[in-house]
Amino acid sequence: MIFSEAVGTRAERKRVMIRNILNTLKVSVLLFPFVLITLSSAAFSSFHYEKIEKRVIPLNGAEELKIEASRSDITISADPEIENILLSIKRKVKGEDKKKAEELAAMLDVEVIRENGVIKLKTKYPDRKRISGNIFSLIFSFGSDIEMNLEIRVPESIGISVMTASGDIKLSDILADTRISTSSGDIKADNIKGELKIDVSSGDIEAENVGKIVITSASGDISVTKVQGDAGISATSGDVHLNNIVGDIAVTTLSGDIYAKNINGNAIAKGTSGSVDLLGVSGCVEASSASGDIFISAVPSEAKADYDLGASSGSVRLRFKNILRGGFVLKASTTSGDIKLDLPINVSNVSRNNISGVVRNGDSNVIIETSSGDISIEE
Repeated sequence: MIFSEAVGTRAERKRVMIRNILNTLKVSVLLFPFVLITLSSAAFSSFHYEKIEKRVIPLNGAEELKIEASRSDITISADPEIENILLSIKRKVKGEDKKKAEELAAMLDVEVIRENGVIKLKTKYPDRKRISGNIFSLIFSFGSDIEMNLEIRVPESIGISVMTASGDIKLSDILADTRISTSSGDIKADNIKGELKIDVSSGDIEAENVGKIVITSASGDISVTKVQGDAGISATSGDVHLNNIVGDIAVTTLSGDIYAKNINGNAIAKGTSGSVDLLGVSGCVEASSASGDIFISAVPSEAKADYDLGASSGSVRLRFKNILRGGFVLKASTTSGDIKLDLPINVSNVSRNNISGVVRNGDSNVIIETSSGDISIEE
């Protein structure tokens, strides 16, 4: 009898313990959303801080300005009326409170370094660990936001070099050579009289009124207008648009359309996937596309100009808006497609998929080949 009562007592205690544990878990589950809401409300009660600092940096004979920034939007413009570099630093910070925001803003700075006739501006950001906050900030992304953008005015004759990891870049009215390199960000350049070199991993590019331009882009559309010299473009992914080029153009792209208009020199355009349209080309043309149509509108300014056009899958059309006075030797062939000619040609060889002959004196060469597509040539 005593043994049975002891057993019953132990069993009862076990049931009570289990019931208490379950009740505790229920309370925890009910309280957890409340904790999240409380943390969220506290985190969103942040302080926004913004300050603009202006500096004058003496040129002291320097001929080049270099800018190194990890993540900043940068605007650079030249002014013929100034002799020094005018720097404007815009700091924008969101912190947990006013004190925290001001502390973070104080950590944003631009270091000025002089070496061998070059002035270097280097942005300095606080260590990420110092702005991440507590564990809840890390989990729920309620840490502080920081931003530092630069606006720079320079004498118009100084050379410019910009290298950033992230951020948009705008330049205008620079007389000297300019070089830009960024991993991620859009670039806009206007009225650059010297040579403009741009290297971008990801971002769109716009350039207008430049002396000479060289662009390398991994991803992004490219638009270039009014170039007084040559234009060289190498793109992995993105459309390329060119207009009013005084010199030669050389464009290659793996994925994207090529469109160029009013080219006063020779043109080379090679695409892997995308169409090639060259309108108003006065010089020689070499164009190819693995997958895409090719259209050339030629306005030859000389009596001699060669054309070498080829497509793997796509039609090829060559139209002479001006007569090529010296004439040309034509060789055109397609594996699968029709050939249409509208010009005065003395045919030497013809079949369903091939034709060759001479137009006028035959001073130039026109070679057109496509594996799958039609060919059209007209004057």
